[in-house]
Amino acid sequence: MKRIYQTIKYNISVLRYMLLFKLVFTAGVISAFNGGTYTVDPLSAASSTNYLSITAFVNDLRNLTRGDGGAANYNVGGAGVQGAIVLDITSGTGPYNQQITIPPIVGMSATRTVTINGNGVTLSFTPTSTAAGAVLDMNGADFFTFNNLTIVNNATFGYCLWLRAAADFNVFRNCNFRCPSMSGTTTGSAYVWISNGTTSPFTYSNAANNNLFENNNLRTANSNGPYYGIVMVGPTTSNLNNATSGNRFTGNNIQNFRYAGFFISYCSNTEFTNNTVHNTDYTVTSLKYGVYINYATGVFDRNRLYNLDGSGVTGNTQYPVYYYNFNNTTRSSTFNNNSIQCRTTGFNYNYIYNYATLFGAGLSLVNNTFAHVSGTTVNNNSTTYVVYGGYWSEFRNNIMSCDFQGAGTKYLYYDFSGASPAAFVNNNFDLRTS
Repeated sequence: MKRIYQTIKYNISVLRYMLLFKLVFTAGVISAFNGGTYTVDPLSAASSTNYLSITAFVNDLRNLTRGDGGAANYNVGGAGVQGAIVLDITSGTGPYNQQITIPPIVGMSATRTVTINGNGVTLSFTPTSTAAGAVLDMNGADFFTFNNLTIVNNATFGYCLWLRAAADFNVFRNCNFRCPSMSGTTTGSAYVWISNGTTSPFTYSNAANNNLFENNNLRTANSNGPYYGIVMVGPTTSNLNNATSGNRFTGNNIQNFRYAGFFISYCSNTEFTNNTVHNTDYTVTSLKYGVYINYATGVFDRNRLYNLDGSGVTGNTQYPVYYYNFNNTTRSSTFNNNSIQCRTTGFNYNYIYNYATLFGAGLSLVNNTFAHVSGTTVNNNSTTYVVYGGYWSEFRNNIMSCDFQGAGTKYLYYDFSGASPAAFVNNNFDLRTS
């Protein structure tokens, strides 16, 4: 009898410890979001696999209350995101009038990603504060992909998309960015804002790295648009090695902006390729930059810049290309196979200055077309520099042409450095003035 009692007592003790062990370790588990495919469809019931809004899905990722009555997925599985997640937003639904902020999500990695397929739907919002001026705010979020989503900022300030606080390894592909209420007079406005600043991008700190923008349309119709098309500003490190780095922009249409189509400062290893930058249906009488590259390095190839002054000819001062790199850096850059067109009755030139060549960071200009050509008679009484600058490591196979009439002095090529490129060959100069 005593042995039976001791056995029962032992079993009870073991059971108690097992229960205690389970309670302690279960309490310590961080709830998570399993991989798989989910949907956003407000016309169907909320469930563990369907959300009624984009906000509900993001709330669930953040371990917040979903807000649509559906079961929380974050309470399933191990710590953080546990597998690749695909969210399909049902075509034809929306628009989704929501402001989305995504911070770092626990568990996400190169293999535990979140892909959001927009299927042509619209995410729109009207921000009321310059401190929160974005429709989609990637506040340190990594490893997200957004496909075929239209993002609309209906305010007179702010941005469609904001990348900040080291938002890295994100992809934006086949998306539309629009700012229909902006006239471009507010400097704190852009289709895409990559900076830790709010009303000004010039905070000079690490904002985002290794992101991809591919085949997007940044365009607002009816002569409206923001101050910048894309603006990206990194930290003012002396050698650019730790700057906002590795961001790629390819195949995008950047259209209708007031000041600069693509503006970057203190960024390294940027790729800007196969993009178009223009203002075909946006006419504003103000200074215009096509691409503005300041203390930055990378590959700037196969782009087309044209109609910066809109569909007609204006007297705006124009810099289709502004490139300035003075830093002591070992990172070389290329500016090759670009088509640059300018037409204006105002002061105009492509300013390309790379003093960093003296420190081993060369800049090659190969196979570019710089055409200050109107196709009609333009009397330009201001000074024209088709190419102006110096300290290039290579200047080869470029075409420089100008047909502007008028009393203004025309220079096809003006090198003020006194240091001719090591390779200056096979360039074509075509000046057609009376």
